[in-house]
This record gives sequence, C-alpha cells and structure tokens, in this order.
Amino acid sequence: MKNKPTALLFLLLLQSLYLSAQPAVQLRAQAPAPFLPKLYLHIDREIYFPGDSIWFSAYYLNGQNLAPLTGLGKLYTDLIAPDGTVISHKVWALRNGKGKGKIELPSDLNNGHYMLRSTCGALFHLGEEFCTYRPLEISTLTFNREKTTVREKNTQIALDLLPEGGHLLAGIENLIAIKALTEDGLGVKVRGRIVDGNGKEVATFHSSYKGLGHFHFVPEAGETYRIEVDGFPGLHVAMPAIETQKLKLFMVSEGPEDLLLRVQTVAPLQNQKLHFAILHRGNILFHQSFQLKSPSVDLRIEKAALSAGIHRFLILDEFFRPLSERLYFNKDLDINEIEINTDRTTYSCRKPVELSLTDPEGKQSGFSRLSLSVVNKNAMTEAGPGENILTALLLGTELKGYLEGPADFFNDEAGLTSSEKLDLLMLTQGWRSYRWADPDVINDTIQNRDNGICLTGQLQNPLTKWSVPNISINAKIFNNIHYIELNGISDEEGRFMFSHLDICDTASVLINTFTRKRRKNVLISLDPLFPETISVSRAYHPGKSFDAAKHIALRQQQYFNEKELTDYLLATGSLYIDEVQIVKKAPSDDGPYGTLNGSILSLKVTEKDHKYPSLLTYLQGRVSGLQVYGDMIVIRDKSGLNYTTPLFLLDETRILDHNAVIYIPMSDIDKVEVSMDPRDFAISGADATGGIIAVYTKKGASLGPSDYIPGLASKIIAGYSTCGEFYSPRYTPNNLDNPQPDHRLTLYWDPDLLTEKGKAEASFFSSDDAGNYLIQVEGITGTGKICLGTAAFKVYNLPKEQ
Repeated sequence: MKNKPTALLFLLLLQSLYLSAQPAVQLRAQAPAPFLPKLYLHIDREIYFPGDSIWFSAYYLNGQNLAPLTGLGKLYTDLIAPDGTVISHKVWALRNGKGKGKIELPSDLNNGHYMLRSTCGALFHLGEEFCTYRPLEISTLTFNREKTTVREKNTQIALDLLPEGGHLLAGIENLIAIKALTEDGLGVKVRGRIVDGNGKEVATFHSSYKGLGHFHFVPEAGETYRIEVDGFPGLHVAMPAIETQKLKLFMVSEGPEDLLLRVQTVAPLQNQKLHFAILHRGNILFHQSFQLKSPSVDLRIEKAALSAGIHRFLILDEFFRPLSERLYFNKDLDINEIEINTDRTTYSCRKPVELSLTDPEGKQSGFSRLSLSVVNKNAMTEAGPGENILTALLLGTELKGYLEGPADFFNDEAGLTSSEKLDLLMLTQGWRSYRWADPDVINDTIQNRDNGICLTGQLQNPLTKWSVPNISINAKIFNNIHYIELNGISDEEGRFMFSHLDICDTASVLINTFTRKRRKNVLISLDPLFPETISVSRAYHPGKSFDAAKHIALRQQQYFNEKELTDYLLATGSLYIDEVQIVKKAPSDDGPYGTLNGSILSLKVTEKDHKYPSLLTYLQGRVSGLQVYGDMIVIRDKSGLNYTTPLFLLDETRILDHNAVIYIPMSDIDKVEVSMDPRDFAISGADATGGIIAVYTKKGASLGPSDYIPGLASKIIAGYSTCGEFYSPRYTPNNLDNPQPDHRLTLYWDPDLLTEKGKAEASFFSSDDAGNYLIQVEGITGTGKICLGTAAFKVYNLPKEQ
C-alpha cells in the first residue's frame, strides 16, 4: 500500500484569492468513525452441484490500511437461494485476521444463482449494507429436456437518472448517468430520449456497459420534461429536480498527471464559507476551507498524491454538512504479484503436481498470508473469476448494492477502457461506508461487538422479577475440546457478561450465583449466544434468471463422472454415502436400572430425584464404596483396601475437572452409570483406572422456566462452526491402479498458506479428468498489500504410467 503524504497534494483554486491548505484535524472531529473493518471470502470455485462443499478462506482486515486485524472475532455466513431464502446460517471464528470454513450444499437444491453473504461481529448490527457478497451458480444434472430461462425483451426494468454531483442545475451543461436494471438486479441495454413540454426531443441516451451509461443535458428552469425508453412505453422514470439555488461538484477532465474538478453554482452564494475534502477508506487525506465568490471555481489535484481505489471528493457547508460529492477511482494499483511455477505444464492422470510460489513482498516484510485453489476451469464462469480480493476490497466493500461481475470492470474492451467502466460505476453506485452522523454509534459497534463469543444474561428475583445487582457469578463451559471456568459480578441492572470466548462446537454451560449470605434465591436468564440472521432485501438479491445451457459441458462431465462412480460401487458391492459427521453418541436406553455387561451400575434419574442439590448427594448411599468429602469424591477399588478418584464422563466425553459435572442440575440428567472397569466404556488411560462415573444428560436438555432451580442455570450452546481438512488423495505405486474413480473438480485447496522469506510450496495429484486447470492465489501481506497470482496447466487422458 502506497503511503501518499498530504504535502504532495497540490490544490489550485483558479480565482484571485489564495487559499492555504488546512490540517485535517478540524474536519476529522466532524467526520465519521475512522475505522470500519473489511471482510473478504476467497472461495475454491464459482460453480457447484447439489451435495458439493464450498470451501472458503476469510480475510478480516483493517479498513484503512488493509492489514490483518489481531484478536478474536466472529464471521457470519449465509447461503441465500434465488428466492431470498437463507438456506444455511453459520458462525465461524476469526483469529488474528483470518478464518476458514466449509459449507455443505443440500442435495435437493435447484438450478440458480445463489449468494454467499458474510459479515463480522463488528458490522453485523449495521445491517446488510455492510455485508459482503459472493455470487455462486448451482447447477443440477437434469439437463435433458430442461427449459432454458432466457430474459425476454420486454422484461420489467428499473431506470434511474443520476446527475453528477447529486444535483441537476438549471441553465448549465450537466452530466447525467443512467443505470438500467432488470428485476433480477442485472444490467440491461436501454436507449431513450428526454422530451420537453412541447414534445421536442432535447437529449438522447443509451447504456454502454452492464446497463450503465451517461449523457449531457442543459435543463431550463421552469420547464417540464418526460423520459421515453425504447421498448418500454409504459415505463415511468423520475426526472431529477431542476435546481436554481444549489451548487455541485463535477469532473471537468482527467489528464495523465492531474484531475480538474469544478464547483459550480447558478448564482453566487454570498461569500458562504465552504469546505473541500478528500476521503479515502475513512481517512481524511486533505481539507481546505474557502469562500465561493464567483459562479464557478476550479480545483486541480495531482493524481500522484492519491492512493489506489475509491476517493470521495466533497464540498461541505460551514457546519460540515455535505452539499455535493464526486467519487473517483484511482487505478494506480500497488499489487504484490505472486509468481506461481509448476514443475511441468502438462500432466497425465493421477500424477503429482508440484507448485512453487515466489512472494516478492514477503522477501522484505517476512511473510504473506495466502489461500490457494486449484480447480477445473469448467467450474469457473466463462469470463474467469467474477471477483477476487482486489475487486472486493477496492470495490465491493466500498459501494452499495449488488455488483454484477466486478472483476470485469478492470478489463479493457473494444471501445471501452477499464477507466471508463470504473467511472460509470463511480457515477451510479452509491457510497457505502460513509456515515457522517452518529460516529459514537459506529465506534460502539466496532469496539464492543467483535470480541469473540460473549456469554451474557441477567439475574432476577424469581418473585418480583427485579434485577439482582452485585452478585458473584461462576460459569463453567465444557465439551470434549474446552474446559473454561470464569468468575464475575452482575452490574447494577443485574446483567453479566463473559467475553472474548473461543468455543468450538457444542458445549455445556453451567452457571452458579453466590450472594454474601450464601443465598441462591436468584433466577438466571441466559441470552442467545448469536443474533438471528440479517434479512434479505431486493437490492442485494442475486439474479433469478438462469441459463441452464451455458454449463452444458460441465454438467455432461459431471453426469458421466457420477455414472462411472455408481457403476463402480455396484460392481464392488460398496455402499456409497455422503460424508457423516458424528457430533456425539447418544446413550442407549437401558431402562431404569439396566446394565451393559453386568459390571455397570446404571441409575435412572426420575422426577423425584430432582430435589437433590447436586450429583454427589444423589450418588451417596446408592453406590457401594463411594465416599463424598465436600466437593471431593472417591470410590473403594476392587481390593476393598484403597480409595481412588474416579474419571467423570459427560455424554461419553472425558471431563478433566469433576466440578463441571457435579453441579449440573439433576433435572438435566437422564441417568448415571458407575463402573470400576474402564473396558465397560471402551476407555483407556491412567485416569480411568480409579473407576468411571458416566453422566448422561437429557437429549438437547437445558434448563427452562419450569425447571427453575435457585442460583443455577444450565444450557447447551453451539459455539463456532468448524471444518475438517480438505481431502486430496496421494497416489503411490500401490494404489495408482485403484479402480475407484477420482473426479474432483477442486483438485487442491489450502486456506492457510504462509510464505516464509518470500517462498512457499504445495503439492497434490491430478485426478482422472483431462482438461484445463486454473491455479489461483489470493491473500494479504502483514502490511496490508493485496496479493494475487494465477497460473494454469493441462491434464491429458494418457495412461497413468506416462
């Protein structure tokens, strides 16, 4: 990222009064919160089939310098269907600016354009405007006799006219941008005209790229105009109001070295004090106050002083209220280009592929954090990746609404340069991260929302429902991965919070309260761990129109691949099932006092047993040789001479600290099993030689209002989602001729590739599918420089020994 000093910015006001530049401190006091994080998801490919997995790597970055954020955060992902339904909602961990995950696609999905939406804890409460979006295409194999959905000529459209600078001034030439979209939010070609009150054509317009275009028009004060669009005779398009008392800021010209902007009014504003400012990613690069003494003032800006990406040129009044703005995209991109080399350019099937990566920036800064995907080119859109980390961070996270093919805006075409495309986007797409008012709200949102998992709740008197302040609280959180014990005190409203928790998968929570007089007559209420998903509006809705014929080659390939796999399974007598993830094994129902093999004492907890204050008091007298001393428990061994400390299992999971178990409310326990033989539970280890006490909770149990126990609360919570490692087979001479088909569309995926001293390596094997394969590397350096790299290779259907 280039650091552009403000002193390099040369501002020339072409009027007799010389105005010196002022520091940005004064304006910053009135500006929006300077920090909004940015989020980007790199996915393994863009076209999927029902039942596939979406693999992703998440980058959580400082919004100003794009450096990875430190600490713990939350990543929310939503898979959105074409009709706006949220199919999958998950929460993942963001650790030190990085996250990863896998989203399983249901097997019954239909063809269509889907959307993978993501946001973080810091931005969640700001709504869908601050979410990021990745379009996906999901295709099924039912391509025979399938009707292809094609947009009809007279599809309903929406057309907006957007004057440059936000105002249409009377009596001068105005640049007006147009934006024409279908109901699906996709650009559509239009052509039309503006007609005055006498029916005379006074201007014409047409779209030039993705429904975007612009034209010049000189409106007259007091005149009425209507808009006609070819092919849409009944379309109503609002004409912008014609202003006579306002000012506007617009671009006059762009040269190789500088930009010329103009502040224009129809009539002088009586020496009103104004401010000119330049903002970039929330940073105020420049600020200067001046008085407008003539109808127009020109401003010239050196492009060398600007950073890469979107800049916001602003005119504000003396109270720092925005009057007019112009967005500008500076294409002076500073990219860390990752060089990718393969050991060969062509391979046969099931052969090793060796990659070496060279990271120029990593040689200086030490390392870069990357993610790597290798996919069949048929599984990408025809134009290549529709989005990458460059387009997402410089466009998608800055502008409002759904962007159609953002990567296309960086490619030159015949008759239309990339700079011209980007300027059309600046004229038509609203600024997203700009919130001039309420900086305190944003600061509170950023600082207090993204601090890991927060366990919150309230203490109340069970009779009066009044809050109970200043009460000591003990919380235990445990599963087969974690055991966490926390202590705190309720505030004046009886509320408590334990933050910065890093909990994965399902866990049990047990909360105790202790008053000064050791009374526990307190009702504990626990809040939901995560908020509900954000609603989906039309502005961010994926397109519904789906051309079923455009993926015909990929679909045919997938059809024959699945047929080959089915034939193999039938021939070998194998049963093929989808991936199964076992969360926990439910205990068998053995009846009130059943046993597994005669050596286990099984105790079924009934409603009359709920009166016992703890598990220890319940077990005392029921188990021969069991003794309780305070919170300590021992069992006499088989010899009858020694006492040993037993191992506790909770739902067949080892518990390191028995305190996490003994205070579980009896109403949450289904049964307890005790044995001196660890083989009864298929348990080994030195900690199991002293006997085993296995506690089984009720399935899905947690304390409800009717299960009120003074001073106690328990709950089963679902923490961060987790994902396994991407499976990539390794072929050896022993398994090279394995008849089981290998038809991976994604050959390799690594979400956590780290370069060391500018170097990294990766290796994998080609599959049984011949074709062209695309290697994509994306990432960020430790200092916030964007990393990109691509390469390709071919696989031929040659004998495996070649």
